This record gives sequence, structure tokens and C-alpha cells, in this order.
Amino acid sequence: MQQHPELSSKQMKFLELVQNHISKYGSIELEKLYEPPFTALDAEGLDGVFPDINIADQLIGVLEPFLAQQQE
Repeated sequence: MQQHPELSSKQMKFLELVQNHISKYGSIELEKLYEPPFTALDAEGLDGVFPDINIADQLIGVLEPFLAQQQE
């Protein structure tokens, strides 16, 4: 949020939801960003809230340490 003071209130709320999810579960799967409660802000989830692909990519980069590991 500090790197992008131009974020809208909807984008900031999305980031708060992500933070709360990680606080509660310790990790997050990228697919979750396209499901409720994230889709309550925009039906397209991450892509709808962050149409600027650069900012979306930065967010995913920040989330990398918290991404749930896929079982192979």
C-alpha cells in the first residue's frame, strides 16, 4: 500500500481481505483470489480489482512467501 498511494478504497479493501486470510490460515492459494470473499468486491476477483497487470503482478510477488504449496 505504501508503494502505491493511488490505490482505490476497493483495492485497499481487497488487500485487507488478503491480509486477514493469511493471518487466519497462514497461507493463501492464488485461486482463492478469484473466489468469495474476494469476488464480493468485483466479480472477477484479483483481475477486476487490479486491472493494471503490473500492480497485480507486484501483489503476487509480495504474496509468494505466503502461497500455499501445491502437493505433487
